[in-house]
Amino acid sequence: MTETPQCPFCMIKEGTLPTSKVFEDGEFIGAMEIRPANAGHVVLFPKDHFKTLQDLPDDLRDRFLSTAGMIAKALTQISEGVNILLSSDQAAGQALEHISLHIIPRFKDDKIVFAWNPKQVEEGQMKELTEAVTNAIGAINVPKKVEVKEVAEETNTNYEDLEKELTKPEERKI
Repeated sequence: MTETPQCPFCMIKEGTLPTSKVFEDGEFIGAMEIRPANAGHVVLFPKDHFKTLQDLPDDLRDRFLSTAGMIAKALTQISEGVNILLSSDQAAGQALEHISLHIIPRFKDDKIVFAWNPKQVEEGQMKELTEAVTNAIGAINVPKKVEVKEVAEETNTNYEDLEKELTKPEERKI
């Protein structure tokens, strides 16, 4: 959680790198992205240096996501929609080792596409993954105010029909 001298976000916090701030409080800065996906693209980051969302303490993470929601709500006043993009770790495309959220205003036909090629997951593997993720969630020290319920086992899922519905190109764009 220490500042990194060459981190652009830490430099913005220290005032050594100029930026166009749209939001600042004691914990976070929201600034206009210098290489925006669309005009109005805001990058939100904590003032303290944390690498990933998983590294943020729970209370700070909650306020971070709440602040992102507030900025997204404001952006809907100047746009037709909003994407909130988080890349956590290098494999997910995180370019800098300082957690940030990109809040991108969207407009009809703006030609920005976040899409993936759906992969086939066999039913047995889906069950294994469901169990592994459920167990991992249960192993996390969940605050007492959050109730973790056991996930009911699915029965008779027709994955072929489900895949057809999910892979309709016009419905896969986010």
